[in-house]
Amino acid sequence: MADVVIIGGGLTGLGTAVELADRGAEVVVLEKDGLGFEQTVRSNAALRLPGPGPLAIESESVTGASMVGWDQFEDRFGEDIELDRGGWSTLVVDDDDRAWLAAQSTTLGVSEQIDLTALTPPDEVRARWPALAGEFLGMHTKPGGHVNRMRVVAALHRAALARGARFSVGTMAVGFDLSRRKITAVRTLQERFSCQQVVIAGGVWTPRLLDALGTRVPMQRVRVPSGETAPIGDRLFPGFIRAGKFTMRQSADGVVRFGGGYRAPEYVHDLSLDDVRDLRTWAPALLHHVRGATFRVDWAIARNDLRRRRRRLRNGPDFVPTGWEPRPWRRYSESKLASAARVVPSLANHRLQRTSSGVVDITPDFEPYVGRVPTADNAWVAAGMSGHGFILGPGTWRAVAEGIVDGRSALDLRPYRVDRFAQLP
Repeated sequence: MADVVIIGGGLTGLGTAVELADRGAEVVVLEKDGLGFEQTVRSNAALRLPGPGPLAIESESVTGASMVGWDQFEDRFGEDIELDRGGWSTLVVDDDDRAWLAAQSTTLGVSEQIDLTALTPPDEVRARWPALAGEFLGMHTKPGGHVNRMRVVAALHRAALARGARFSVGTMAVGFDLSRRKITAVRTLQERFSCQQVVIAGGVWTPRLLDALGTRVPMQRVRVPSGETAPIGDRLFPGFIRAGKFTMRQSADGVVRFGGGYRAPEYVHDLSLDDVRDLRTWAPALLHHVRGATFRVDWAIARNDLRRRRRRLRNGPDFVPTGWEPRPWRRYSESKLASAARVVPSLANHRLQRTSSGVVDITPDFEPYVGRVPTADNAWVAAGMSGHGFILGPGTWRAVAEGIVDGRSALDLRPYRVDRFAQLP
């Protein structure tokens, strides 16, 4: 019997396994595909780091703990994850960007707010980074950067193994054995894993696992397209840069990666029957992001949903797809490269070498679910990261491990309560 079974071998599951094993727990991680397969290895892997100013007050928050965790990651594990400390920069390209940021200033969290009167002027930015030779109004930089996501997955896997954690890859969780309000085992297609505690970190498939426990949470599967150039020899810009119409980062090997910006995130919603059921809850978020939203039906997922409902009628296991590869969107990624080239003109000489789509677990308020499952006394959930898996990573891992081993976490989990949408009809 394991002390804890973790369902999901992405960034959240891997990091939580390390933190639990560090505290002496016997951990088993179940992953239906490969480690980090669906979203982690397709992420921008952008993150925040500790710094002066308002962020200092967040030391006991999940965000603040994550900043410290990434800052200390390489020293703690003795691993090179190519941590780029070049900053988390907000680029104001035009008046539309400025107006959008000003309008959002009252709704953005402390860690996201910027002072539009204190932008670094273009000439000062270009003096340090001549490649930013295009037209823009200014840039605001906070401590942050990005990491090599593949190296992070490998580092966490090695760290978990070194601490005694066990992994069962290619193993799909399909249900639970319950005794009153406690899970006694996790059922898979191959065998049962007896356990004392369970952590559900299944990304976009988490609602299906929670349904089996009688807990309903609204969550959408959202594809986030991105594109990459071939390696570029010159260092063009620092850290992670986000503008109204694009984001960009340059990795240690010179590859430049592009995605949607803060004004045009371009979410591709793969609609399901569950989304229709929770439409009233989703309406405010959908209206807020309607300009950047595209709604499509992924027929492979739709067919799986119908099969799932037929199995439920026969009391069969609840399956999720394996090896699911969200369709890329090359035309979109090319438009992001073109937008970035207006700021970094030399990018106009480069083409996209690769396009892909991550699959993000989005909640109606864009905050994750982190905490105890209301309908099971020995189950925790850490999912719905809403594209912030790296930003909130180390704090989330620590909070769940503290909650299981110590009974409570020193970090504030109130914004992430699993039952905050409990009024769903």
